[in-house]
Amino acid sequence: MISGIFGLSAFLAGLVVWVLQGWIAGLMAFLGLQFGVPVLAALLYWTPDPDPAVANARFAARLGQVRTVAFWGTIGVAIVAALAFG
Repeated sequence: MISGIFGLSAFLAGLVVWVLQGWIAGLMAFLGLQFGVPVLAALLYWTPDPDPAVANARFAARLGQVRTVAFWGTIGVAIVAALAFG
């Protein structure tokens, strides 16, 4: 009886850790897509300009475009994953 209780509690603890790790991995992937990828892409497409204001405006516009694509891409991946594994 005692070993069954310990086994059940260990199983439930393992299940909780597994679910939390899934949430943490999902959150890390979401944050990476929302913040890491857009900044990297905007930096890769950054071109120097003699006027700093023009360079900053171009960088901000590119960052906004890439973040929009990353946002909708994240939603698309979430929908596909929910349909595939839901």
